[in-house]
Amino acid sequence: MAAAYANANASNLTGGSAGVNLVCGSGLGLQGCPVSTGALTDCPPAAGANYADVFTSTQTASGSTLLPPVLAQTMLGNSGYQGDTVVACAQAAWGSPASATAAAITIPACEWDQATQQGTSFAPPPPTPPNPSPAPSLDQVLAWSAAGDGGSGCLTEPSGADGPGTFGWVANPGPDCTTAVSPPNFTGINGSPPTSQCAQLLLTAQQNQTPLLVPIYVSANPGGPPTYALKGFAEFVVTGYNLSVGFASDWLNPANDCQGTTYCLNGYFTQEVVPFSGSLNGPNLGASVIQLTG
Repeated sequence: MAAAYANANASNLTGGSAGVNLVCGSGLGLQGCPVSTGALTDCPPAAGANYADVFTSTQTASGSTLLPPVLAQTMLGNSGYQGDTVVACAQAAWGSPASATAAAITIPACEWDQATQQGTSFAPPPPTPPNPSPAPSLDQVLAWSAAGDGGSGCLTEPSGADGPGTFGWVANPGPDCTTAVSPPNFTGINGSPPTSQCAQLLLTAQQNQTPLLVPIYVSANPGGPPTYALKGFAEFVVTGYNLSVGFASDWLNPANDCQGTTYCLNGYFTQEVVPFSGSLNGPNLGASVIQLTG
């Protein structure tokens, strides 16, 4: 695969051909990479535990590694110049996000612990089909919690954590109902979904079975506004909801539908590689991300 991508990105001067000198890193089956010398042609030292480096060089259709001196030969005194070898390195890292732009919805770690058996059991990712549909028993009903005051904690998290079944809203969402969340703390809001865009985000996610990257909090301090302590990020699939801004019947387990002024968000946790902007090396709560790092 590295050779195919290297050729696809090669200069027309080399006939669309590039040489792959080394593929290395920490991934399964990869050899370790040489220590970076700090040269521009080296990839930077790996910032995380999981990374891959690809070292390439110019290569013509004939197999030569010299970059043809088309321009250089036209300059005064360079008529005898035969070209040079140009080398490059690209690096990608993967893992779990430590900070990220996520949906403006937050769920307590107690609920994640209970739903995933502390990260040992996840529902299959959508779409269904072709992937198998999760068991209806995996569908969670998260009651709306104002200012993190919905629970008394749980045995798997520190004192001060909300109990299972609650969720809240994150402050300062953007036009697409996402917001940048970084450790150690982030701010919530009291009341209904913060914007009409957040209502649309839930509707679209529910109809299209699109997983949402959501921050998971390990403790909540009520107030105006509430403050949440970040644990990490998880992938949550919305199956239904009943909120002040609308209702969508649970497509996985309609028996979990909430009615009237009993507000809730239904769904399940899954594992998936997702696009993101942020930083790596957070705790693994099911969301995996890839980032170009050099």
